[in-house]
Amino acid sequence: MGRHKLTNEEKACALAQLEQEVSVIRVARDIGVSRQAIYSLKKAAAGLPPGAVPQRKPGCGQKKKISPRTDKILKREVLNNPSFTAAALKKKHPDLLGNVAVRTVQHCLQCDLGLLCHHAAKKPLLTDGMKKKRLAFCNKYKDWTKEQWRDVMFSDASAFRLVRSASNVVRRPKSVSRYHHKFTVKIVKHPQSVMVWGAFTGKLGRAGLYFLHKGETMKGTTYLEMLKDHMLRVLQVT
Repeated sequence: MGRHKLTNEEKACALAQLEQEVSVIRVARDIGVSRQAIYSLKKAAAGLPPGAVPQRKPGCGQKKKISPRTDKILKREVLNNPSFTAAALKKKHPDLLGNVAVRTVQHCLQCDLGLLCHHAAKKPLLTDGMKKKRLAFCNKYKDWTKEQWRDVMFSDASAFRLVRSASNVVRRPKSVSRYHHKFTVKIVKHPQSVMVWGAFTGKLGRAGLYFLHKGETMKGTTYLEMLKDHMLRVLQVT
């Protein structure tokens, strides 16, 4: 209920309710503004003809430093290069943004243009050849039924670090060193890792996990040995 500014539609709706002798408290609750906003609107509309809506007074703040033309340039630059920062834009266009603060450029990008900052999603780097092979695979099996896919085994291997570091946020008093053991995150330069293989099928379900030896990675020969020693034994059990 702390909002005071009203749109023209909300003003007209509020004035119509006030003409029907609806209480100010109810009008404020229906529109979602403070009662003071309705009282101010009622006072501003007292000297106007019936049906007229009071217009907002011209602002007395500083004139906006970024023009619509500059907005278009900033939007084009960021869409062409999404990693462009506000500081880099200010440095590239000194004639347009020379007297504009970096924080103002950031506000323009985020609030006015709707270009919010996000962590970039990670995707595998695919070459043209890899894309063609994947597209050919999809076209080859796109008409398969569920029963056909139940006979296919899906497998994957992933490496897990034995020592993981977390980037935690801590609150530390100014009088304490940032390197105090209580306020640090312990890391290992070359943490050990173990590679684990897993698989499943629609007909047999999960095939369990297979742990590779320390320092061993999944290669073609290792994959064949794992299928022979582990997967065939799982199939015999099921």
